[in-house]
Amino acid sequence: MLPEILEYSCYMSFAPLSNENLAQAEKLINASGLGIDIGANHLEFDYTGRDTNRKVVRLLDALAPVIGDANGEAQCRLDWEDKDATFEFYRIKNRTLLRQKARIVREEAEVVSDFSNADKQELLPTSA
Repeated sequence: MLPEILEYSCYMSFAPLSNENLAQAEKLINASGLGIDIGANHLEFDYTGRDTNRKVVRLLDALAPVIGDANGEAQCRLDWEDKDATFEFYRIKNRTLLRQKARIVREEAEVVSDFSNADKQELLPTSA
C-alpha cells in the first residue's frame, strides 16, 4: 500500500559546485518538474503531496553524484490511511543517496496529571 501523503523538508549544504555541476543539477531539477531551487552550495525545499513515483527521491538520487557530499538531510514524513506515520531521512555521502527509515514507538496512554489546579487556572482566559 502506498502512503496517502508525503511531506518532505530538505536542507543540505555542500562545497560550492562548479558552474558545470550547477548547470547539471539545475537541468535535473527542471526535468523533475518539482520547481526546486538550488544554489551553488545548498539545496533547500519543502514538498507536500502525493508522490506515487517517488520523484523527490529519484531527484535526490540523481543529484547525489553531482553534489558529492552534503551536510544536512531531507526528512520525509509518510502519512498512511491505516497506520501511524513513518519517516525516512535522506543524506548524500560519497556521491550516493543514503536512506534511514524510522517510526515512532508509542507507549501506553496515561492520564496527564502533571499540572496543578493553579497551573490550569493560569491557562484559562480571564473575563474582562
